[in-house]
Amino acid sequence: MFTTEIGSAPVPVSVRAVDAGGAAAQATLSDVTYTSSDSSIVSLAPNPDSASGVLMSSIGVGTATVSSSAVATEPDGFSHIVTGSETVVVEAAPAPPADHLVLVFGAASGTQAATRVQTIKR
Repeated sequence: MFTTEIGSAPVPVSVRAVDAGGAAAQATLSDVTYTSSDSSIVSLAPNPDSASGVLMSSIGVGTATVSSSAVATEPDGFSHIVTGSETVVVEAAPAPPADHLVLVFGAASGTQAATRVQTIKR
C-alpha cells in the first residue's frame, strides 16, 4: 500500500520484474502499461523522464488501485505477460497550522473582528 496526500507533487511510478520469491528477475520488460481503478482519485500521465514509467497525481480523497502489465522476455527468449498492482490511499491534506491571532470585539459570537492584523512569523 502507498499513502499520499491530495494535491501532493506527482509521484514517479515504474515497474521491475521479480521472481516468485521477490528477488530481481533477469527478464527484459517491454510494452509496459499502467491503469488506475479510479481516475477521480489517482490519475496517471506519461513520465517524460522515463520511457516506461508514469507520473501519478493524487486528485481526490479515497482509495484506488494502480495496476501494470508488461511483456517479460526471459534470457532464454521465452516471453510472457506479467502483471502487478498496488493499493494507493489518498488522504486529505492536514489543516494548516495557526499563523496569527485575530482580535474579536463585542459579543461572544465574534461578529466583529479587528481589521488590522499583525502576523508574527516563526
